[in-house]
Amino acid sequence: MIGIEPALGFLATWIGGKLGKAVENRVDSLLESGLTRLHDLVQARMSGDSAYEKFESELSDGVENPRTRERVRLSLEDLCEQDPEFARELEALVEQLVATQQASGIQTGDNGQVFTGDVSIKASGGSAAAVSMGDVSIGGARQDPR
Repeated sequence: MIGIEPALGFLATWIGGKLGKAVENRVDSLLESGLTRLHDLVQARMSGDSAYEKFESELSDGVENPRTRERVRLSLEDLCEQDPEFARELEALVEQLVATQQASGIQTGDNGQVFTGDVSIKASGGSAAAVSMGDVSIGGARQDPR
């Protein structure tokens, strides 16, 4: 089995609308359709689950809480253990999404960031630049990247 983490990443992408307007015309329709089917499958089984409802609510507000994500991961694992048919269907959808994503060149991850075309990020004067980064050490001193 591919695992629950890719499913959560795809769900976060779909729920949070993180594919965004910038790429909506370039997103392969199979990827978009697969994301919708994955969301519908999981939502149908987890409707009423407080962790999943919080996950959807937070992502809709642009917030991704690692604790909520972990609770949903555990709930999904339980569902897969209890219902092998659901587990097979979830795995098949995730495998299809991974294959479609790789073929399309669109990459989504835990941050759900997508870039198409040219992207340029520049750092100068001993600084660091990135779209997203954690703590950074510059010249031995730990710096807050914000």
